[in-house]
Amino acid sequence: MWNSEIKRTFLVIGAALMTIALVGNLAAQNYPTKPIRLVVGFPPGGGPDVTGRVIAQKMSESLGQSIIVENRP
Repeated sequence: MWNSEIKRTFLVIGAALMTIALVGNLAAQNYPTKPIRLVVGFPPGGGPDVTGRVIAQKMSESLGQSIIVENRP
């Protein structure tokens, strides 16, 4: 039969694991914390730039995070 000391040990371990699980969820931050940069490898004003900006707008709506389009020709 189970000894009362063993039962108490299991209870303490279970309580510790539950506490760790709850604290881990509370301490989590939303990711990302900064605006996302979308790098477009073409000059502004062209077809790839327009496509990148449309994608960035849809991503921003979906993620709830601001997205900056950066052109690097």
